[in-house]
Amino acid sequence: MFVDSISKATMRRVIARTIALNDLKVRFQRSAENIADGIKELIQIVFETNSGTGSWHDQNKSKLIIICPPALGEKSNDPTWLNFDEWVGGLDKSKQLYYSFEKVCSHMGVDLIDANQLCQSSNIDPIHWPKPMHQRFSENLAKILEQKIKL
Repeated sequence: MFVDSISKATMRRVIARTIALNDLKVRFQRSAENIADGIKELIQIVFETNSGTGSWHDQNKSKLIIICPPALGEKSNDPTWLNFDEWVGGLDKSKQLYYSFEKVCSHMGVDLIDANQLCQSSNIDPIHWPKPMHQRFSENLAKILEQKIKL
């Protein structure tokens, strides 16, 4: 179902992206607000790019939907976790992302989907999702996209 919905969506030139998770790493030294500012720049690029339905020469724009990634798993706060040093503070920042994204998306008139409502990170690997969670996320996202883009 997800693949079918995505295929239909791409025919209508919809851009739906989940981004920003790696920005939570310590080495990038970015706050949730800094990450949202980066999203704002990407939104502006999409707004300025002709890519919607029609031929190559039409001036149409794509519908943009931002997907805020889910919060990191609690294990990311565990000093015994193998990758702890790389993600220090990431859990707290990840919990703030949706609110920071919401401010930007609301201001710019872009739909925002909160992946926290659709899935959660693994208890074993706080950055990634187990296979069943990918399936759950895909099915739920397909339903939301179908409503938002009226397939």
